[in-house]
Amino acid sequence: MKEKRSYLQYAANLSDKTDPPKFSPAYGELRPEKSLQKNKPGVSPTHASKNYFTLHWEGEYSLTKSYWINYVVVGILFYFLLSIYPEELITSTIHDLYIYITLYCIAFTVITWQILGVWRSANNHIQKTKRKFWANTVKALVIFGLISSSCMVQELLPGLHKFICIFAQDADTTTYSIRVMDNKKEVEITGVIKTGLTKALHETFNKYPSIKVIHLNSYGGRVLEARLLREFIEEKGLITSTNKGCLSACTIAYMGGTARFIYGEKKLGFHRYGMANNLTGSIKKTIFESFKEDKVFFLKKGASNKFMSKIYNTSPSDLWFPENDVLFNNHIITDIAENRDFSLYQETASDFHDDIEKALRDILVYPVIKEYNPKISHKNI
Repeated sequence: MKEKRSYLQYAANLSDKTDPPKFSPAYGELRPEKSLQKNKPGVSPTHASKNYFTLHWEGEYSLTKSYWINYVVVGILFYFLLSIYPEELITSTIHDLYIYITLYCIAFTVITWQILGVWRSANNHIQKTKRKFWANTVKALVIFGLISSSCMVQELLPGLHKFICIFAQDADTTTYSIRVMDNKKEVEITGVIKTGLTKALHETFNKYPSIKVIHLNSYGGRVLEARLLREFIEEKGLITSTNKGCLSACTIAYMGGTARFIYGEKKLGFHRYGMANNLTGSIKKTIFESFKEDKVFFLKKGASNKFMSKIYNTSPSDLWFPENDVLFNNHIITDIAENRDFSLYQETASDFHDDIEKALRDILVYPVIKEYNPKISHKNI
């Protein structure tokens, strides 16, 4: 009886305390029920403690949701995203290269997350329902999708390879040159049209806002940068001109001029866009779409469809140099330049005579002729 009273007394004391003792020699460990469940081994955390991605990754969503929402719907969204982005391939800039690589690394991560999550959900579905048909069907569809994704990667890898090669080529290519004429009204661009040219030209115009004419003597470069340069030329209302040659992507920038001069014959060279031979179907489509964008601009300027078809049918490894009459008829050029029109041509002529003067100095008799009969020496030049 004494032992029973002690128990009743202890129970009464226990009910009066808000924080019961954690341990009793007579009755062992005493803890609240919530604490017991929290520390019970083998009990997994609740769904509330996990985020959406973790729940799918561990296969805790229903097989229906994992497959139709997280696999099919998300997969469709990524497919459209990847099919839209490669338009930037034609620009071939380092910025696009970073985006290209980052985008496909994200795609690889998402595909892995989708497949493993659906696969684990299928296994959990079998364990819970003991039904294998739907789960095995989903697994077969996932394997088929994985094979399709592998084929897509094989098609995209050549594009990535060409992209990296072009970037490496850009790094090794001689850079462009921006030269302001002595009259501070003309500027000449030579070399490759590559990333950063338009930005550098902006800085030049900040120093020399009086510039009205831009001479483009370039053998081409990146299409996106040429478009940026064209927009800048249009914004500033500049006159474009070329005397040494404006080829390939350079012609895109050249067309931005309010007036477009050419010095001599066959100084504008056109061809179809392209990066390399053996292009995949998706990249060929991208190049065609990119060409169509510039075609619309050329047509607005007055070029004919026949002229643009000739450009598109000219191989990227070749160049088409239209006669000046053809350029006039298609409103590509507005006038023929002469030496007196621009300071650049006058300086070029002066440089030419300086070269002759230097060469004649090597002739022993020339200094004597120049000293005693300067009129004859001047006439010879």
